[in-house]
Amino acid sequence: MARRVRKWGPIGRWLRTARTEAGLTLRELATSSGISTSSLNRFERDEAVPGFGDVCVIALQLGWPLLYFATGTQRTGDDDRSLVAHLQFWGLRDIRTPEPVLLGEARPFEELLAKVVSRPINQRVLAALPALLLRNAFDAHRLISAAEGYGSLQRVGWLADIASYVSARLPVGASQPDAQSGLSIVAQTAASALHETSSEKGEFAYLGTDPSASKAARLRTWEASPPLTRRWRIACDIGLDEFVTRARSVLVGT
Repeated sequence: MARRVRKWGPIGRWLRTARTEAGLTLRELATSSGISTSSLNRFERDEAVPGFGDVCVIALQLGWPLLYFATGTQRTGDDDRSLVAHLQFWGLRDIRTPEPVLLGEARPFEELLAKVVSRPINQRVLAALPALLLRNAFDAHRLISAAEGYGSLQRVGWLADIASYVSARLPVGASQPDAQSGLSIVAQTAASALHETSSEKGEFAYLGTDPSASKAARLRTWEASPPLTRRWRIACDIGLDEFVTRARSVLVGT
């Protein structure tokens, strides 16, 4: 049976690059993979499309990631689209990117969360992060370590505190069973670190909707922030009720 024509882009140049970088001839790859030399030659010339099983065997023999043979890249990027795609994997199903992203790996949840909050963030995504903390089992110490690495421990501790607040207002069973113990460890560790390195009075982290907001606008956001948020030295214009509503949407579907 003739192989179907590939409709979404050539793979030959990536197969050829990976093979030559691995220092193998077509004949050597054929011997190690069990795929005939003629088939490999046609794959590299884009005269035939390898099946998924063929690509897996070739990737295994060459020691290259499968993602490369689909996109020509060796790992998923760190751009906003890629981070959103990882958040989708971890349960944020109602956020979409203009173009789909093919993931090369599932970025660890702890690393992903710490990285996402270390940079400017879409408010709809931010409002959902406490829900993801409640949805996914995570290693508290790994999350703390990742947050320290990205300089986002203050924000991660705040999100853990928000998640505990949200959890108490959700139906029983909406959160993963070990959520509270992990959240407590993260929040307590972050609070201790914040106390030890407290900024000068009046300074706070701004997580408002307008990254270019003036100093006066940021101060208004700070003054309007609830006490739970202010104790983390954070100014955010997402209310606690909004976090609860967003969590119900993510976790309960209401």
